[in-house]
Amino acid sequence: MNALAFVLDAAQRGEPISPSSLSARLGLSPSATTALIDRLETSGHLERHRDHRDRRRVTLTMSETAMDAGRRLFTPLGEVFADSWADFTDEERETIVRFLIHSIGAMRDVREDWNE
Repeated sequence: MNALAFVLDAAQRGEPISPSSLSARLGLSPSATTALIDRLETSGHLERHRDHRDRRRVTLTMSETAMDAGRRLFTPLGEVFADSWADFTDEERETIVRFLIHSIGAMRDVREDWNE
């Protein structure tokens, strides 16, 4: 899941991700990352693409199958979340948002320290 999240995040930023970048972000060895990519590709969740200018360069993208699976999971989840949050006041939502922003920032800081 983490690998797919990194691939999707890179795609949304318009920056293709390479296997070595994925390896660094996951904190895995290159061989472990290759094995992971192989499994994700075999299961139909990930695709490898060769750069047309430099055939040695490989980038990774999520397959349409994985995107569809994500939509099937996260679309209903978003609807359920929206319904469950309907009873919160605007002030409560602001507090929750502030809490989540700080929590995500803390997790990123720990992840960056862990990957060094």
